[in-house]
Amino acid sequence: MYDSDRMVKRIKQTAREKGIALKVMLPQCGLGINALNQIRPDSRFSPKSLQAIADYMSVTVDFLLCYTDDPAEQIKKAPAVAGASEFVIRDPEFFEAVKDLSAEDLKKVVERAKEYAQLLGLKQSAGETIG
Repeated sequence: MYDSDRMVKRIKQTAREKGIALKVMLPQCGLGINALNQIRPDSRFSPKSLQAIADYMSVTVDFLLCYTDDPAEQIKKAPAVAGASEFVIRDPEFFEAVKDLSAEDLKKVVERAKEYAQLLGLKQSAGETIG
């Protein structure tokens, strides 16, 4: 399950172990130098930001999210459904709930979520959060 405090600690610890200065890495990843300090339990990094940090430190996103303790192991694979990957990866709890669905069933879930967002008047497009 996603835990923002653990993720921030993992990022800071990994940077320290690799001799990477956060004030150098974060801007290189398109983030402000205080980005990690602003993470709250109900907030999330964008998938693009997490991937940039993982790439910079040569680890996997799964490692940063504390899904694995092996920095090279990628245990979570988003199902291949057009338009679903951004939506699924954006919320690790949602991903956990749907990770074993077939691509066809996942597509149905994502379509229902989009319909629900429209009913609520929420924006949903690539790069925007639902809710």
